[in-house]
Amino acid sequence: MPDPARAPGQVVPAITGRPLSELAMSHMADNVVLLQHLHIGREMKRALTVLKTRGASHTSAVREFRITSEGITLAEPLDVEALLR
Repeated sequence: MPDPARAPGQVVPAITGRPLSELAMSHMADNVVLLQHLHIGREMKRALTVLKTRGASHTSAVREFRITSEGITLAEPLDVEALLR
């Protein structure tokens, strides 16, 4: 169920459940990246979300990432709404 107190598209860290600005932590870093694990079907996937970039625009899309011998690769954005159904 959507949280009426949260702005549409606002990403909230799953650990705290509250936006960084409410925690008075937004000023502590220029960039904030959330790394998490998501259950997708029967699999556990690694996910990356950029929560904040100071002085630059960014997307708040949740993307799967993989660590391989070639380095880190980002997949297309995940459909988070579909995962919650």
